[in-house]
Amino acid sequence: MESIDFATIISIANVLMSILLLYVYIKNYLKMKLSFTLGLIIFALLFFVHNLVAVYFQFAMIMYYTKDVASFALTLNFLEMIGLMSLVYITYKN
Repeated sequence: MESIDFATIISIANVLMSILLLYVYIKNYLKMKLSFTLGLIIFALLFFVHNLVAVYFQFAMIMYYTKDVASFALTLNFLEMIGLMSLVYITYKN
């Protein structure tokens, strides 16, 4: 598998984790109506949109990805995945 394939798989995982976070944050906002929770919804929504766009571009522009660009995309997606995994863990821990 190429770097861009792994980057795409990680982006899809990031989309799924963003959906999990959105679910919990929206559920909490409907219960508590806190502005902080609304901020978390916006934060997770932006990650969701970012990763959807990333997946689209990785499929639509596959012919333009060089090995060097793909490795940078993989690194950035992987770091983002670690951050989102931390948020999902902390959110679902309780």
